[in-house]
Amino acid sequence: MKSVLLKGAMFFVLAFLAGSIYQVYTMPKNVIAQTHQDLLNRQQYNEIAFTKVMFDASIDPRTEGFTAPQNDTLYGAALYDLREEPVIIMQGRVDEGRYWVHELVNERNEVVNYIGAYSDGFEAKNYLLTGKNFDGNIPEGIDRVVEIRADIVWDLYRIYTSDKNDFLKADAQRRDVKVLPLSQYEKH
Repeated sequence: MKSVLLKGAMFFVLAFLAGSIYQVYTMPKNVIAQTHQDLLNRQQYNEIAFTKVMFDASIDPRTEGFTAPQNDTLYGAALYDLREEPVIIMQGRVDEGRYWVHELVNERNEVVNYIGAYSDGFEAKNYLLTGKNFDGNIPEGIDRVVEIRADIVWDLYRIYTSDKNDFLKADAQRRDVKVLPLSQYEKH
């Protein structure tokens, strides 16, 4: 059973990282529910993890055999816990014209909001992600409040890179993001 859960968890996370939500919806709902609960029990909250290589359609040992539908995209993912307090995403500046997005997904695998180039532009900004029970004050320095009517939210972060020559620049911009709980932001 533990092996099935581990494989399910890896499939779930990598399906999101690959940008293929279809794969997640084809999994049996009980596997998704158990996988989600298993990840909640041991996931490090409020930290973004980044892929180390560009995925493409080839089978490559560095990607553990997984491929991605977009070979011009760098990925990151995080799991935010909004039960006790909001989280601030401090997004650094991104080159004008470079597509980037934080796709925010709730516990039921529904996309509930976006932060990204189309809605927010390319300048550095601070986003306050509020959970369903937040009724506090908005601190100074917040550019946009993003209401999430959930306790836990996945951040599926993607940024465009034109080719392998652009990888280092895109990767540096992708990593120019910081996540802090509200209590730490106010001390920041």
